[in-house]
Amino acid sequence: MNKYRLKIALIGILITTFFIQSCKTEEEILLLESTNQIIAKEYGFYHNEALKSYYDYYKKKSGKKSEATDILNQDVLVLINDMTLAIQEKYPKLFAEIDLEVLKSSFSSFEKGRDYDFEVHWQQMTTQKRFETRLEPELISLVNESLDRNYDFETILNKLDQMDVESDNKDVFKSVLIGSNDLWFGEKSRSYKGVCSQRTIIADAGTSLILVASGPLSIIGGAISSLITDASCVE
Repeated sequence: MNKYRLKIALIGILITTFFIQSCKTEEEILLLESTNQIIAKEYGFYHNEALKSYYDYYKKKSGKKSEATDILNQDVLVLINDMTLAIQEKYPKLFAEIDLEVLKSSFSSFEKGRDYDFEVHWQQMTTQKRFETRLEPELISLVNESLDRNYDFETILNKLDQMDVESDNKDVFKSVLIGSNDLWFGEKSRSYKGVCSQRTIIADAGTSLILVASGPLSIIGGAISSLITDASCVE
């Protein structure tokens, strides 16, 4: 009889455990897989979440949908603050302890959204020695080529896959590149889809890359670059 009760108890525990696991949110699953940190291959997911969170946050705050002119006429520092509050509200554990001063410093040359230009931002950052030594030359060259020749998503992705580099930097760049393409041009993302050029996608991935050493800040940075670049070409 005791053995029978023990078996029933064990079955009950297994069923309860399965139920709890199956009820986990997407955030909790990702947190479990990444040991409470955002791993490189998850950056694209959270990049998209930052943008979606911003649009929802703006609508809730202002009572209307965010338009391109709203973004371009806004102070970049306000966009950074709002984007950060939006993603912190949705994922408080992952974005709780971040220092925005690094991000604000990176965007300090641009006062309003309409002042921002990713190519200028990219050149400013990658010509600094600390970034030159931190990023693989192959990745820097790929972004430069993509800007000069206006590569589309498939071309950038193919060149990235052929690159003889294995690093978190490459994984972050690829993750955000794919996530951004899905967000702006994917069939499942029509509510957020912008009529824009491939420059938006390379701006997302490139900005995340130059700020990658800052951890979650690079996700917000890439999303800010994405937000403004898209607004600039749909205005």
